[in-house]
Amino acid sequence: MIKSKPYHHRDLRAALITEGLRQLESVGTDLSLRALAKSIGVSPTAPYRHFKDRSEFMGALAAEGFHRFTEGLMVADQEPNPLAALKALGLAYLQFAQNQQALYRLMFSPYGYSLNSIACKAAADRAFGALVGAVARASESGWKPGHAVMTLALAYWAVLHGWAVLSGDHLTPPDVTDVSWGDLLEIYLS
Repeated sequence: MIKSKPYHHRDLRAALITEGLRQLESVGTDLSLRALAKSIGVSPTAPYRHFKDRSEFMGALAAEGFHRFTEGLMVADQEPNPLAALKALGLAYLQFAQNQQALYRLMFSPYGYSLNSIACKAAADRAFGALVGAVARASESGWKPGHAVMTLALAYWAVLHGWAVLSGDHLTPPDVTDVSWGDLLEIYLS
C-alpha cells in the first residue's frame, strides 16, 4: 500500500496572498484563511504557518497593495515636466483606486491594517513618499509658491483620496457625470 504524502505548496505564503487578492474583489474583507486554504488545496491550518492570524494576513494583503500602488505612482512620476508628472501621478492614483476598489479600501481601512503591520506601514510610507517627492519637484519648479511641501502633499492626497472614495462609493451628485479626472486635477494643480 502506497501512502500519499500530504500536499506541500512550494510558496504557500505567496499563493495565499495571490488568492487573497483575487478573492478580495468579490468578497471584500470577509476573507477566510480556511476558505483560502481550501481554494488552493492545502490543509485549513497551513496558512497559520505563515500568518499568526487573519489580521496579520490582511496586513500582508494591504502591504502587497501598497507595493503595487507605489509602482504605479512611480511609473507615472517619470514625466520630465514636474507639474505633468504630478498630474500623471494623480491619474495613476485614481486609476488604481477605481480598478482595485476592495484592495484600496483595505489599504486605507479604518481597521488599521497598515498601522498594525510593520511591513504594511513601510509600504504605505513608500507610497506617500512617492507622492511627497512629486509634490516637492513641482513646488521647486514654482507650483504653489509660499506653501510648505508637506502641506501641499497632504492637500493633494486629500483631493485624490476624497475623489477616489466619493466616486468609488457613487456619492457624487447625479448630475455630476461629465467631470473627468483630468479636469478635476487641472483645477487643483493650477
